[in-house]
Amino acid sequence: MASKSFPRVRMVCWASVALLACSADPTTTLNGDRQAGRTGEAGDEASEKQCAASRDCEVHGTCGFEDGQCVPTPEGCAKSDDCVSDGRCELEDGQCVPTPEGCSERSNACWKSGKCGYAEGECVVTAEGCARSDLCFSDSECGFDEGQCVIGGGDACARSYFCGSVGLCGFSLFGCETTAEGCAASSACTEHGLCGYEEGRTQCTTTEVAYEGLAEICTQCTPTAKGCAASSDACARSGLCGLGHSSSKCVATAEGCAASEECARLGLCGFEEGNRHCVATAEGCAGSADACAKSGLCGVKQGHQECVATAEGCAASEECARSGLCGSRDGHLECVATAEGCAASEECAASGLCDGVGDDALWCITSAEGCAQSRACATEGLCKLDKSNRGRCVAGD
Repeated sequence: MASKSFPRVRMVCWASVALLACSADPTTTLNGDRQAGRTGEAGDEASEKQCAASRDCEVHGTCGFEDGQCVPTPEGCAKSDDCVSDGRCELEDGQCVPTPEGCSERSNACWKSGKCGYAEGECVVTAEGCARSDLCFSDSECGFDEGQCVIGGGDACARSYFCGSVGLCGFSLFGCETTAEGCAASSACTEHGLCGYEEGRTQCTTTEVAYEGLAEICTQCTPTAKGCAASSDACARSGLCGLGHSSSKCVATAEGCAASEECARLGLCGFEEGNRHCVATAEGCAGSADACAKSGLCGVKQGHQECVATAEGCAASEECARSGLCGSRDGHLECVATAEGCAASEECAASGLCDGVGDDALWCITSAEGCAQSRACATEGLCKLDKSNRGRCVAGD
């Protein structure tokens, strides 16, 4: 039987970000300063690179250059924020327009508003879209009538994504609700150990629910001893294989920590009584694949539960070779840039990030000489340091 509580669904983040300085005109005119002196083929090439690197390219797909302005391109439309947010993934008559694939479950409009279908060049509301949308779980608008999501749809919750993910399989006028059967069959059970059901007790978990998006979903599924021990996320990954004294959360166990994925990757192999999570050990940190080998975090420090940087670890790490983060410093738990590391790094050769900025550097920054000698200069013409543009290499002699 469904509970009589109010379920809570709060969207934490979506793949697209808030659109700034939006315009009905899909083209963006370059300002006078950028156009000044830009003539002929060389000027067009430089302007095209500026369009491709612009914020409007990322948001609206205006990544090409034509007749003195940035214009949409097929690739720009397909990779734009507008594609993710509104399904505008294809170029047609000089504009990014919705497509059937763009309006599908990959778009935020589908998950937020039920606009998962396509008709007459627009994303439209569908019955299936309403049943899986945020409107269903926040406002009980799970039904479909005359092109809109409406309150109702008794079986919509049982057919929805959130039934299978977090046990919200029952329906009332208050929205989709937790059921005992739903909890036991949910991915929240198999991944997080939330296999039981207790009316009045709420558990919240963050899960991926949209195209590169996350949501925090709160249900009345609760952890069980058996569920914690068998869970793929809590136990296998993080070593949280036991049930806490309050029965409210899965907690660390000595055996779980030692056998966990985070022990092998991050060195979190130890168990401390009273600590819910696994902690770093000297042996675990020194042998860890991600913490030590990749990032140089090969040691432990009293008062810190995670691995910390060591001089030897930083110098031998992948981050040193790639990004020049080859040194350690008192007061910093992670590796920091060194002048020698920056100059010899892969990012120096590729993008001109060659300057360690003396003893105060935390990471490498772009230098004029680095820009001029980089692969980005040779292949893309980005040879000049522009300190006003976040220290980037830009087109220019």
